[in-house]
Amino acid sequence: MTGPAFDRRRFLKGTAGAIPVALAGCLRNEDEETYADWIPAREGFTVARLDLAVADDTDGSGALVPTLLPARDAIPTGEGGSPSAGRFAVDVATDDPLLAFPVRASSSVLTFASLGVGVSGLYELVDGTAEQPAREMLVLDRTIVLRGQFDTDYVDDRLRSDGPLSRLKVEHQAVGELNEYTLYDITDAERESGTGERTVAVAEETILLSDGRETVERIIETKTGERETASERFDTAEWLLDTIEAGNIVVGQFGDATLDAYSFGESSVLDRFESSDDVLATLSLDQDDGTATAEVAVAAEEFDDERRDILESALGQEGTERSTAGEADRLAVSATYNDDILETTQVVEENPPDESDFESERLDEENRVVADVSFNDPEEGLAKVAFTDETDVESDTIRVKSVVGEAETELSGSWTSGFVRVLVDPDGDQVVVSIVRENATEVVHRETYEPSE
Repeated sequence: MTGPAFDRRRFLKGTAGAIPVALAGCLRNEDEETYADWIPAREGFTVARLDLAVADDTDGSGALVPTLLPARDAIPTGEGGSPSAGRFAVDVATDDPLLAFPVRASSSVLTFASLGVGVSGLYELVDGTAEQPAREMLVLDRTIVLRGQFDTDYVDDRLRSDGPLSRLKVEHQAVGELNEYTLYDITDAERESGTGERTVAVAEETILLSDGRETVERIIETKTGERETASERFDTAEWLLDTIEAGNIVVGQFGDATLDAYSFGESSVLDRFESSDDVLATLSLDQDDGTATAEVAVAAEEFDDERRDILESALGQEGTERSTAGEADRLAVSATYNDDILETTQVVEENPPDESDFESERLDEENRVVADVSFNDPEEGLAKVAFTDETDVESDTIRVKSVVGEAETELSGSWTSGFVRVLVDPDGDQVVVSIVRENATEVVHRETYEPSE
């Protein structure tokens, strides 16, 4: 496959531009495997897939990286001026949800995935700068699957060393094997510092990154046929995955999982859809004429005539060659869009959090939850929150977040005598610790960080 050169970083620094034809990637043959083969049979899942198109190096084009992935300098690193994941999105110049939904929803999921890849030191595999980059990124709930032809020695070195995005980098160590995969967990030093569990499975054609070995094993066993896929167990999932084949972008939700888990603030990525809908969408770009075909399939338990009419009139309103199909509680719509509609912009929050969002300090002087908060520990841009040894507090969850850094972590179960670290803005931030119960949230500690002159 050949295609025009495209500089993703130049695009991100601009205000608008056409979605590049390079995003089109290479079309899949009918006999090849599909992304559905990787999805385990669970009561709910979210999924996003992105072609990481690579140009033929013989024409001097180099790597072509889709605009839906943030530039490395757009990933939150705690460095001043870098937008956080919560402030990065890709928008389209249309209100037509058939086109807008797959672009906006997938950009939110893939921003999370970019951070996950960066934490492991493998971001060069997805930004196109590695000699053997990934050709496909699949995000199943919070597990990332990269597909391609990988130099496993290079991957091993990146997992063990600092690598790019060193402020976020978590070091790993090899711990065993599973089928053709080498398994990596975080090092003992990382675990002792409070880093959460992470497992990476590496093979020549596939890399999986997740928050635990059990999840990685389940997905691998699903792909090898040792476990049921979602489409094998659930009729609705089978219909969705059969209806929406692998385009250049795929995004959706099923069952009790929702894409709003990737939303930021009060905004929703679901557009005209609801969190209870089973919905899957795809966007495929034509490399020859620059047009795009968008398709969506949606199923809902309460799909009355009024809602069907609303969706049918909204989906594909600005497209051509529009078609609809479905019955009872299911609807499928497709349409084609000209390249003049495919105008995208990088969306950055107009009013990102700053010190004006700080509230009055409230220190946990009785040490009900917090024993101490230390900033720049062990390095600039991190805050360490140490918890009290003994407490009579009953809670479902303890939440720790930074206001400007927009980092957040939650702990359930036993949390006493431990600690967590969160990213903070080196130019000034505020750390908030809350007790989260079933029906209420109580702030127990709020402490402001001001850098020394």
